[in-house]
Amino acid sequence: MRYKTEKEVSSGGVVNRPGTKSVVLICRKNFSVWCLPKGKVEKGETFEDAAVREIKEETGVVAKIARYLDEVHYWYSDAKRKLRLDKTVHFFLLTYKNGDIGTHDREVDTVEWFDIDTAIGRATYETERKILLLAKKILEKGINKE
Repeated sequence: MRYKTEKEVSSGGVVNRPGTKSVVLICRKNFSVWCLPKGKVEKGETFEDAAVREIKEETGVVAKIARYLDEVHYWYSDAKRKLRLDKTVHFFLLTYKNGDIGTHDREVDTVEWFDIDTAIGRATYETERKILLLAKKILEKGINKE
């Protein structure tokens, strides 16, 4: 059976606690997938607005955009909807403002803060490890120094 192909655009990011190299990761699917918070960009929403909203929903924290990092692109299939999805995710580096990781939504199993090196090792997806490595380089230089 051939699946119909659709494009999907999401946005998310690497949230950093000021003065640290600590970042937040979410865990899904019974603690087997550790990843960055992200989700679909809704109609009329900017990539930045979607990243901030999705991070709040999935982690319970409020964060402010510091800078754009990069985008990743991949394909996946959704058997339930009989779709093949061509997905692009826009990632930002964000600074933690407030909130509690204990207030994340039900779509996420758990949320934890990690030292960025630990997060790089923990992240399930290679593309997201690359995003975390980029964020690490920026944090080491200072967010606003480039």
